[in-house]
Amino acid sequence: MQCKAYRNLPQAKSEKPTIRQNKALQSLAIRHSLTTRRLEKKRSVVITDDAEIAKAACAFANASGGFVVFGMKDQEEGRGFDEGVAPINRRQPVKSWIEQKIPTLLEPTLTGCEAMFIQMSRLQDGRGVLVLKVPQSDSRPHWVRG
Repeated sequence: MQCKAYRNLPQAKSEKPTIRQNKALQSLAIRHSLTTRRLEKKRSVVITDDAEIAKAACAFANASGGFVVFGMKDQEEGRGFDEGVAPINRRQPVKSWIEQKIPTLLEPTLTGCEAMFIQMSRLQDGRGVLVLKVPQSDSRPHWVRG
């Protein structure tokens, strides 16, 4: 059975987050302190580490798919959001950047990943969380290029 909070997360990359989806994300941050089979939380600083992004995407693509949420405290730190992901990464929107980056990180190329940046009013400078939806891949197994 799928967690109610997962069902409420954005399903299409063109879809704008609703109040319900923002609440679902906050629910994941607050109630789910642990990483699960379908959810991996990453600190916002990880967004600059290609290897960490690749490992998380690879694991979900090879399994049954899932969500990687950047901008959240990790298991050891407890629950909630960290300082947040900047809306711009390497001179382009972080959403576009990660959707273009993922296919270059894995072999065979992984397609179908969708990202959504959700600006959080409690964070400064327009920061927020980046939700990366990784589908189960039909081309598995994948591995990190290296």
